[in-house]
Amino acid sequence: MAGLDLEGRLYAVLEGEILNRVNPAAFTGQSVPDDYLNPGGDGLWPAPEGTVFGYEYASGSWRVPPAITGARYRVAAATAKSATIEAEIDLVNSRQLGVPTIFRRGVGVSAVKEGLRACVQHMSAD
Repeated sequence: MAGLDLEGRLYAVLEGEILNRVNPAAFTGQSVPDDYLNPGGDGLWPAPEGTVFGYEYASGSWRVPPAITGARYRVAAATAKSATIEAEIDLVNSRQLGVPTIFRRGVGVSAVKEGLRACVQHMSAD
């Protein structure tokens, strides 16, 4: 399951049970500079951080920038066993150089021994 408006977070479900951490407040609330609502799940994160080439912390301290929390993911492709989601995110490094990126996540489900299901994930930032 993918939370398109939740930073593109992925949540694994097995036999009706969500296996990831879930923060319901992030589903109904909104992150603000003083209170980041981590939606849980599995996220795609830009790196490196904290270097002259890393993406920005213009405030001088760690925070999740609005480019990440406000990203609008969409389903770019889907089949019965896989999906690819993506969002355009402009990252600004600590030298204030803007880098336009497409964060793309692909996930597929395949059967394994004894009928269990496994998720295989591919992530990229173009």
